[in-house]
This record gives sequence, C-alpha cells and structure tokens, in this order.
Amino acid sequence: MFKLRPTRQPEFQVVIVDTETTGLRLSDQIVQIAAKVGERGFSVYMLPSVPIHPEASAVNKLYVQDGRLCRKKKNEEFEEVTTVSREQGAILFIDFLRGCGSNIVLTGHNLLRFDAPKIFSWLREFNLDDELVEITYGFADTLPLLKQSDTGKQELLARRYLTSPYWQEMINGAHDAWADCQILEGLLEHFCIGTDVLVEKAVSTGKVVERQKAAERKRENLNKLKGLANHVSTVLVDKMAAEGISTEDLKEAFSRGRTALEECLGREVNGKPRVTRSPEAVVRVEQFIKSVM
Repeated sequence: MFKLRPTRQPEFQVVIVDTETTGLRLSDQIVQIAAKVGERGFSVYMLPSVPIHPEASAVNKLYVQDGRLCRKKKNEEFEEVTTVSREQGAILFIDFLRGCGSNIVLTGHNLLRFDAPKIFSWLREFNLDDELVEITYGFADTLPLLKQSDTGKQELLARRYLTSPYWQEMINGAHDAWADCQILEGLLEHFCIGTDVLVEKAVSTGKVVERQKAAERKRENLNKLKGLANHVSTVLVDKMAAEGISTEDLKEAFSRGRTALEECLGREVNGKPRVTRSPEAVVRVEQFIKSVM
C-alpha cells in the first residue's frame, strides 16, 4: 500500500534585530540597524535626512555635527562613525538576511510596535519591502516573553539577570543596536527561550504587513477627521479612522438624515457597534458636520 511521506518541517532561522532612530514617531528614521544570527553579525550607520530628536540623542548618544554622524563617548568627546547612504544600508540589510536562508524569524524587543514599522517604512522607500516579505516567515517580539512583573525594559532585565563582568560592560554601552542584539541573545539564553518558542509566538509576515497597511490607512483617515476631536472623544475618532470613516462619509450620511448617520456609526460588526450607538455621540457628530458644511 502506498504511504505518503511525512511532510518535512521547514527550517527556521532566528535573526535578532535592533535599531536606533532619530525619534519615536513613524516619520523618524533609522540611524543604525544591527542583526545577529549565531556568530554572524551585521551593523550599519546611516546619516539621517531629518534631525535627531534631543531625547533620542540623550539615549543613543548619536548626533549630527557638520553633516557627519557622531557618537558621544563617556569622556563627552565626539567621534565620527562611518555611515552608508540610507539606500545602501537597505540593500546591505536585505543582502545579509538573504545570506541567512529562508523562513527567517526576525526577533527583537518591542519589535512589533517600534522597530518593524520603521524597518518596513525604510525599505519601502527603496522598493525593498517585498524582498523582506519574501524571505521572512514572521516577526517574534520578545517583550511579552521576557517581561517580568515589574519591568519589561531590556536594559533593566539585562542588569538584573546578566550579571557577569562581560555582560555588565556591554550593558553599559546599551542603546547601541549591535550591543542590544547581543544582550537580547543573552537574555533569550538565560530564560531558555529557543527557536521553537520564537517560531510558535511569531506573528506571520502577512499579518504584520496587514497591520502596517491598516495603521497607514488609520493615519490617513485621522487627517480627514481633523476637528472632530473637539466634539467627540479621541477614542471615537480613533474608531472612525480605523473603520475608514472620513468627514465626507459623515457628511453623506448626514445628508440622508439622522437614521443614516446612526447606521453609519452604529452598524453591528462582530456583535458590536462599528463605532458607537450613543445618541449623545451622534448629536455631537451632527454638530461637527454642521460646523464644516
């Protein structure tokens, strides 16, 4: 009797990644990106085209002086760091990942909320985001895996659990992307979090891309709802933006009467109102529409 051969499970490659940026906004840029897999490592600095926010510089010690990227040393002196262009950095990063194999699980601390959106935005500038999608299986965020009851910050976790002189010297240089990659690897080893756990907890690349697109649509819609926050709560404005409701949609519904506006905001989605069924909120939305018509 013919027997099917067992399906071979794909081999996954965990690649730890970290970035240093000009700030916390999505519009801020990556100034250093590092990655580590086993003994292989990658790190590049890039001169940003936007200013580095002072609060970011206070953390990562990176400054732009006379058109050069510099790092402040412990003695308060500045040393120039070698940079590549943002496009060359993107090409080198993708080349490094391709050399790691396929089914890559990009792994980082607070990766999904912070690093991943900036990495995708950066690569998209140079039409390389599809390359990242092609070679990655998913994104594993170590924040929920390593978080203790009182802290989830990587530096504080490292100071508590990586206590050898080797680690302490590296931790004192934390907020360098390459050092942070090594520290995260040390924490994963300390807590015995291996490839199997990271693969299990990884969010698929497809879902990460969907989240990116949804976040972008929401930001675009928020711009179309300017002024509404003066009438209703920011929570409701956020819900409208996430649902793709624009000021024009509200005007169109308003033109058809109160019932149509109530339907636009309160239509049931997965057993809950799309935005709200509150009569008071509907009245406030009406007031907003009248103010912009």
